Amino acid sequence: MKHRAATHRFASTWLTRFEAHHATNTLTTLAPQLKEALVTSPFKMDAYARVKYMYPVAPALNTLAGLTAYADHIDDALSLGNLIYSQYEWVSQWAWGGLETEDNYQWFVLALARLEVLSRPLGPLAAFTLTSVATDSPSQPLPAAAGTQTLKLTPNTATLTSQLSGGDSRSETATTLVAEAMDALLLRLSQYFDDYQDQLVPGDGWTAEVHTTGGQTRRFYGPLSWTPAQRLLSDAIRLVVSLPHLWLFDRDPDVLVKLNVQYGEAALLTLKRNQAAISYVSETPATSVALTVTGSAVPALLDELTFAFDRPQPRQSQADLVVNATFRYSGMKTLRGNLALADQLTNWPTIAYKIGQVLAANAPLMLDPRIFTRHRPAPDDLLYCKVLFHHDGQAYSYRTSDPSIAVGDRVLVPVGTNQSVGTIVAMDYYAKDRVPYPLSKTKEVLGLATPRDWFIHDEEEDDDDD
Repeated sequence: MKHRAATHRFASTWLTRFEAHHATNTLTTLAPQLKEALVTSPFKMDAYARVKYMYPVAPALNTLAGLTAYADHIDDALSLGNLIYSQYEWVSQWAWGGLETEDNYQWFVLALARLEVLSRPLGPLAAFTLTSVATDSPSQPLPAAAGTQTLKLTPNTATLTSQLSGGDSRSETATTLVAEAMDALLLRLSQYFDDYQDQLVPGDGWTAEVHTTGGQTRRFYGPLSWTPAQRLLSDAIRLVVSLPHLWLFDRDPDVLVKLNVQYGEAALLTLKRNQAAISYVSETPATSVALTVTGSAVPALLDELTFAFDRPQPRQSQADLVVNATFRYSGMKTLRGNLALADQLTNWPTIAYKIGQVLAANAPLMLDPRIFTRHRPAPDDLLYCKVLFHHDGQAYSYRTSDPSIAVGDRVLVPVGTNQSVGTIVAMDYYAKDRVPYPLSKTKEVLGLATPRDWFIHDEEEDDDDD
């Protein structure tokens, strides 16, 4: 939570310094240090512009009387931080008396004390309200026009109120909420806004109001945008709250939600936005494999692949490779083709390259033939592997429950009361009554060996050689 944490450190530190220097009549010495701290803070000197925009009916907040009367109404930390920066510049360069006058001292203490409260960690949320304002009609296939949507969340309820152009008004309540999922969502929202830095933009935008279980109420602002963070957070809300056409942070775009890559009859690669998952299934009469990995790179990858389906493609009667793309509102679009250069699937080289980049970084073994050429296991089969130690010519049997481990991998295994690193030289599935070594005597692979494990193992081998 770098933004709120930095703001809280700034407010706490300078509140303490102001009070300490006031007690010793040395406030004048604080000016250059405060200037340096403001320059490196998240705030800017905006000549009171943001605070005037946010609080148009407030009294003159650059006066002690005005700030005293209105301080409890200020709920935007960035506005208050900019106000402090602007006030410092005014006091240090144009006002009479500088920081050491009593009124100026009291003003900064009051402002810093309020900033310290506003920037405290949010903690658990009791309620969350998000208001999304769209001033123009979307260009994508959506039933909603311009207007305002307000989503209210509590641990037990989710209510959406819409005020659309043309006078259409409606209210909807989600009826199938899972308590654990809602608790996790409110926690994620709290963590997101603990690290959020406000943005004010004219036109379309959103306002979030959070109510904590500790009694805090805070507001945050930003534009309706397709940034990865806001897209992921919007999708996380849609996954929990079963209400249609939620604008949220991203205006509910017609995004690519699922991609299936089918090669022949056997292999299927699937990317799913809601689960942030990539799965690979390969089925042949002799072999079978099913692997899944998850990560935030998956939704971002789907966004990058949207371009490939912008134009309709000619339908080919003979196609080894079929790519089905499912969009949130415009339905399914399909690319068909072959891997031969003379009849290549349109955009396939770029699609394959982008998918390959993500797999290389997150699941390098997913398309590894050492895995998907194993014979088809029965439901209760056990996966055995032979592990060879570099100091011994004999391979030993171990079991593993991790199907992503493959021949050639270096693994960490138990040896007696110790651990050692070996290389898998063979592995396959076996029925319980046909295992190559008694099940009760077979130890389990501890996992892939790390570079540190390799180093320790090599050092031990060198000691043994001596």
